[in-house]
Amino acid sequence: MNPFTIPLIAIPVAITFYASFVKGRWARLGLLLVATKVFWLFLQVHVDWTFTHPFEPNDGGPRTVAFLLGWLYGLVLVIAPVYWSSKGIQWIWSKIRN
Repeated sequence: MNPFTIPLIAIPVAITFYASFVKGRWARLGLLLVATKVFWLFLQVHVDWTFTHPFEPNDGGPRTVAFLLGWLYGLVLVIAPVYWSSKGIQWIWSKIRN
């Protein structure tokens, strides 16, 4: 099992969840950019560990795609859903309290 799988998802999710509670618009945007960058960095290490086996010949394709489009993958599949889900939960709780 890849040791970078859990941090790949958990750390950006924690940053994104925290960003949903921040009041400042620019601070929230900055935290979302930090979460995207952290996901992209962990994805590089994750893919490198996954595809460095002596029995797995590859041409570097997965590493190239992770380097070029890893930020988009994290933004669409991890960061945006977590952010909008947490904002939705906050909205529901505010309606229940009122």
